[in-house]
Order: sequence, then C-alpha cells, then structure tokens
Amino acid sequence: MGRLARSAVVIAALGGALGGYLLFRTQRDPCGALLRRYAAAYDALKPCRDDTECVLDPLPVRGPGVCDRARAASPGRAGLQDVERAWEGASCPPPGSPCPPSAGAACRAGRCVTLLAR
Repeated sequence: MGRLARSAVVIAALGGALGGYLLFRTQRDPCGALLRRYAAAYDALKPCRDDTECVLDPLPVRGPGVCDRARAASPGRAGLQDVERAWEGASCPPPGSPCPPSAGAACRAGRCVTLLAR
C-alpha cells in the first residue's frame, strides 16, 4: 500500500470517528438537535421578494424558542409543526429567555426578518 493510500485511509478513519462523535453527542441532547432543526427549517422558509410575502408566526407555548419567526407565507408551516410536535414528544423544556417584543415581519435583502417593537 502506497503512502497516498495510507493517508487516505487515515483521513477517512478520522472523519468517520469525528462524524460518529458528533452523531453520538446529538443523540445525548435531543432537544438541542430539535432546536437546530427548527432554526434550519425557519431559515429555509425566509426567501422573499417584498414585504407582503412575509408573515410572523406566534411563539409556540411549549415549543422551541426561536425568536426570529418571520417566514414566507406561501410554503406553510408543515415542517415547523413536525418539529414542534417532536419537541413536545421529547418533553423538552420551554425556552429559557423570553424573546423581545416583535412588531411584524418584513422582507430585507431577499429574506423575511422579524421587526422588533420599539
């Protein structure tokens, strides 16, 4: 086996070990993994062209605490509701700190954003 092949095997083994560690860590903290999924789901729903496309979702009573809840209205909330149900099913705690008061949603630089109340 040549030097290049040995290096490739070592890199693959290290990459697999790191991936396994990260997966194991996520399994130990299911609420953290759900929160990351929820934030990623909102991020995927943010593209917009103008203010009329953006809506602001209410904060779920016992759901994950993502303060920037602005999203484009057209795709709906199906992916978000799945994560909210999983959050409740896993008995995750309610968010720790309250979100600042929001005044609505608007399209800024092609992304829906939450406007904060003054």
